[in-house]
Amino acid sequence: MSYDAINLQPNFKPIDNLFLNRLRQFTDEGAYKSLNLPKFYDHDRLDSNTDAIDLKVWRVPDENGKTARPLFRDIDFASIEWLAARKGDNFGPSWKTFWFRIEWEIPQGWLAAADEIHFDWDCSNEGLIYSAEGTPLQAFTGGERTLFKLPKEHRKEGKQLFYLEIACNGMFGNGDGGVPDPNRYFRLNRCDLVFPDVNARKLFWDFWIIGDAARELGLGGNKYQAALVATEIMDTFDANDRDSIITCRKIAARFLGNDIDSDEVFEVNPLNKVDVYGVGNCHIDTAWLWPFAETRRKIVRSWTTQLKIADEYPEYIFVASQMQQFKWLKQDHPEILKEIKKKFTANQFLPIGGSWVENDTNMPGGESLIRQFLLGQRYLIDEFGAPASVFWLPDTFGYSSQIPQICQISGIDKFLTQKLSWNNINTFPLSTFNWKAIDGSQVLVHMPPANTYTASANFGDVVRSQQQHKNLRDVPTGLLLYGHGDGGGGPTEEMLEKLRRCRGMANTNAAIPTVHLGNTVEEFYEDVLERSDYGRNLPTWTGEIYLEFHRGTYTTQADVKKWMRLSEIKMHDLEFLGTILSISTEYKYPTKDIHDLWEDIALCQFHDVLPGSCIGMVYYEEVKPMLTNVLHKLDQLTKDALSHFKKKKNCVFAVNTLPWERFELLPFA
Repeated sequence: MSYDAINLQPNFKPIDNLFLNRLRQFTDEGAYKSLNLPKFYDHDRLDSNTDAIDLKVWRVPDENGKTARPLFRDIDFASIEWLAARKGDNFGPSWKTFWFRIEWEIPQGWLAAADEIHFDWDCSNEGLIYSAEGTPLQAFTGGERTLFKLPKEHRKEGKQLFYLEIACNGMFGNGDGGVPDPNRYFRLNRCDLVFPDVNARKLFWDFWIIGDAARELGLGGNKYQAALVATEIMDTFDANDRDSIITCRKIAARFLGNDIDSDEVFEVNPLNKVDVYGVGNCHIDTAWLWPFAETRRKIVRSWTTQLKIADEYPEYIFVASQMQQFKWLKQDHPEILKEIKKKFTANQFLPIGGSWVENDTNMPGGESLIRQFLLGQRYLIDEFGAPASVFWLPDTFGYSSQIPQICQISGIDKFLTQKLSWNNINTFPLSTFNWKAIDGSQVLVHMPPANTYTASANFGDVVRSQQQHKNLRDVPTGLLLYGHGDGGGGPTEEMLEKLRRCRGMANTNAAIPTVHLGNTVEEFYEDVLERSDYGRNLPTWTGEIYLEFHRGTYTTQADVKKWMRLSEIKMHDLEFLGTILSISTEYKYPTKDIHDLWEDIALCQFHDVLPGSCIGMVYYEEVKPMLTNVLHKLDQLTKDALSHFKKKKNCVFAVNTLPWERFELLPFA
């Protein structure tokens, strides 16, 4: 074939923005859904407004005028008067608890043909589905996580019974700007059994990542190659032929590779490098726009779901901090903690952090900061056999210069945070560096370059994890923390699928940084150390790290701050007296009482609680009663300790609990 001497059909250069915007139509579920990929997402779907699903509901009565949150084991389901429920019903008001009784029968034809069967639930709020025997199976979060892929043991003939608990709050509580709406209601939008077209859904993920590459890559060959591949997929797709999806996926494989449907994609590494380490997490604020009591439910919802994802994705590693939350889980759902320990052994579900909660570091006294680590590290050793080596504090409102020193004496030499990316005046100049305390102690610090600890694992998150690294020449690797956070939830299956495709793209055409799943946070830090001559080539920051944001946290909720300091002072006095008396008299040191009180004090030092950024409910219903009880208990224990001093009859005496002489006027009763 030779070059044509006469041009009979001229071509024109596409207008880039029109060319790229066209790609969005392929997955849009709007007016043209029947002409594009969404037409084939499902083979069949049955909802609760048919005979396929029997749906009933029970509203949990309040206790003493407050929302009740009973555990499954404490409910007598046989005695409940269930009411009929339907899609379109509304449930509320804010914070209330409802339980659903759901019974379905999977059509015989589905069981023979379906690779997967899903239960699609969207009530716009948070929920957790249980087996009939009371085993938590998976959480739902309206708009974010609505599909429950039925395990094999539940893909069977006959009627099956499940229970589903919902909390009348969203992932971020019940209102914008920190002011909860007391009368918020939540609509049941979907309660469906679904026979999905697995290949159609996989093509959606293929096209999503290729489309992102076409839109977000810088000018160059890979950007236009991605656009051409996406366009070819659209042109090949036939809305009247479901089999065209297979052909479209083969086209996608030219850009993404052939290994993206399994963890094998992470075993291929033609350039023999890792630029970005991906680790799942679900930052659960121990209290913020919801109370402690709701956090206890967020924990089991989030972590149960992550156990399920770990079963389905062998490359997946998930980390969870705050030993207070592990203790709550053990109290409420010990069976889930047992499953976590199995995944811990398999290196997939890893506790991290070393502290009792993700605490404020500015206002607590030095002893309190140390107790955070003492409580956290002891719990880790008792439950998991080893302490943490990384202090995990992605979200806090500033960083005391003493933290590196306290970390080192607690057996921790690495630190992860993120909040400095929120600075509203000066951009913090480093991503990976040594942080040096005033005594010379140091820890290795990494701040994930994507500037978030709750990434959605999009194409752009992977790219930013390298491009936004502020000292990339010192160490060319970054950590990507992905998963729905703040209100919990964690990564979704969709996030894992997107990361597989990002890795496939890097393997096939090196268009983006190489993202890797399967390494732990500790292994990431070891890689940083090896690349930086064990930190010697990294820049150093000395002293306090000031957050230029969240000002006012030294004054808000003044009562709580006052009671916190009084608790610390009284605890010091009690421990001083108890130590002296236990070695000089028959007085028995109140070890358990002191331990329990320290746990409550440490809990109230959470980084939203003590600074004062929680909703009022947290303070009035939980924190103030808790600290009041702490102070009362400390006074009782101190009085008991003082009664063991040997003194002459009618003699007045005083005890100085400070290490210097004091001259004061003492009150007499």
